[in-house]
Amino acid sequence: MNDPVIRSFEPGDVDKVRDLSVAITEENVLYGQVAETTEEILAFDRRFFFVAESGGEIFGCVAGREGKAHEICIMPEGERYLEVEAIYVRSDRRSGGLGSKLLDRMMAAAREHGITRFRVYTAAKDFDRAVEFYRSYGFKTWYAELFI
Repeated sequence: MNDPVIRSFEPGDVDKVRDLSVAITEENVLYGQVAETTEEILAFDRRFFFVAESGGEIFGCVAGREGKAHEICIMPEGERYLEVEAIYVRSDRRSGGLGSKLLDRMMAAAREHGITRFRVYTAAKDFDRAVEFYRSYGFKTWYAELFI
C-alpha cells in the first residue's frame, strides 16, 4: 500500500469524507458520535482541513476550528487557539502513524496562521489510548468527566 498524501480538503472530497464519517460512526468508537452532514463538512474551516489520500481513496481526515479564549482558565483571555474538531482514520489504516501525520499538518497550518495554542475534546471509548496520543504532542489534561 502506498503512503497516502496529506493534502488540503477540496469540495470534491465531500462525499468521501462523509463516507469516512459514516464508517467511524458505525464503528461505535466514540460516545455520541453522529456522522457529519455534507453541509457540516463543507462548513469546516478549509485553512485547517486536510485529508489523507492515495489512489483516489481518502483514508483519513482532520479538521480544526479557530477559537478565541473566553473565560477559559487555561488560556489568557482573548488568546487564539485551534480546536481539533474531527480526526478520523479508517480502521484498516490505524496505528500506522496516519493520525499523527494529519495532526502534524493541521498544527503546522495553524502555526502558519499565527496560532500556537491547541485544544481537543475527545469522547473516545478508548479514552486512555486517545489521551496517550494527544499527550505525545504535549497536550495536558484540563479536566475529566466520568460516569457509570
